[in-house]
Amino acid sequence: MNKYRFVHLSDIHFGQERPGDIKIHSDVREQLLSDCEIWSARLGPATGVIVTGDIAYSGKTDEYTRAGEWLDRLTEIIGCEHEAVHLVPGNHDIDRLRISRGVQMWHDDLRRVESSELENLFESLLDNETESDLLFEKLASYIEFASGYADIDPVKKPVWTWDLPLDRSNTLCLVGMNTVQVSDKLDSLGRMVLGANQYILTVKKNVEYVALMHHPLEWMKDVEKARDYLKRVRVLMFGHEHKGKTLKVNDGKGNEWLELYAGATNPPEIKGETYHYSYNWIEFSLEEDDGKAILCTVIHPRIWRNDPPQFTRDDAYGGSEEEGVVMKLTCPHFTLLKEPTIETKHTRPAETQLISASEEGSTMGKVSNEDQFSKLRFYFWRHLDWRQRLTVLSKLNALPESLDKPIPQTMERLALDGLNKSGRLRELWKEIMEYVPENKRGPNPFTQEGERKV
Repeated sequence: MNKYRFVHLSDIHFGQERPGDIKIHSDVREQLLSDCEIWSARLGPATGVIVTGDIAYSGKTDEYTRAGEWLDRLTEIIGCEHEAVHLVPGNHDIDRLRISRGVQMWHDDLRRVESSELENLFESLLDNETESDLLFEKLASYIEFASGYADIDPVKKPVWTWDLPLDRSNTLCLVGMNTVQVSDKLDSLGRMVLGANQYILTVKKNVEYVALMHHPLEWMKDVEKARDYLKRVRVLMFGHEHKGKTLKVNDGKGNEWLELYAGATNPPEIKGETYHYSYNWIEFSLEEDDGKAILCTVIHPRIWRNDPPQFTRDDAYGGSEEEGVVMKLTCPHFTLLKEPTIETKHTRPAETQLISASEEGSTMGKVSNEDQFSKLRFYFWRHLDWRQRLTVLSKLNALPESLDKPIPQTMERLALDGLNKSGRLRELWKEIMEYVPENKRGPNPFTQEGERKV
């Protein structure tokens, strides 16, 4: 059986600092890295990082540049790949200056409509390609940043998934959801929209879900329907409210799940409110209890104390320093197998390998898999600006004929998919490396058998 370990962050808020806060907040982030180095040595390397929203403070590109540099350092310290970051957007990842008057009117209409008509109105908006692209223009900088970590399309694929095989039969599936499709300065409880295209998750044999979202469900206008369907999820992870807690819920009908509310890694200073910098280490594994399959979730909550100023254990969660907070959940969709438990790195299961749709014109054959493509995607979005990305795609003749997309990331994502399907990732990797700093370059994994990697 496999064990997965994550550093869980939320509400990092790069860019929120006023002049008097910069040194304090920078020190907190440095101390978090130091604390992670200690806990990585204690627990072992992490599988990856989970961020439940508000990476930035006002959705600006320079804020994501700083966040990316810091996350690179964090992943190196905890022993995982740079691209092993799983994130969802928060309301501070919205650039409010990019909300047009028309989009604001759509927001207002969705908030005014009766709950029974909400889904019809929302789907009609998403079905209109021009309107839906404009709706997500407010997330343009976030989408560009997040595209380096996950294959996302805010309209056609708002939910990203990542499969974590627990053993030969059972899989834990991380699901990232977007709670800020309707988000602006008028955000409040019950005035945001999740949407059935996100909260209806398919029931699958031997699969249990862990859902990541920024806002707790009470912020959603479609909360009642969403809550019913999300009973299919075994762990719900939230951010936004800046105060951490864990809650094991049983609805009395045989359904139980864990709600994990993250504290804020870097909460804003608000008069009359007291928040503490905090983050968590979280472990997932499969266990047996009385012949039943149990998902064991262990939480090591970390919180900032001022005397001396450093991260320490958050005793409000209960549990112990050594064992952490242990939460066990019955998993009705799992089939129990007896296997030894091993700790895993950040890898995809073999069955998710991407195979070239056609070998015609291919320079690499059928050697691409999702891990390699993920690394290529990370280099493409992290190290190349939009001009360089278009130069590379144009050189490879990969751009679609129609260039009328308001959000350029949509076009670039289609081009990447096309190059992958046509088996041309080796060429793409080579062109990308021309723009990557020499000390950050990696060997080309898309080589023919017997060919030297360069």
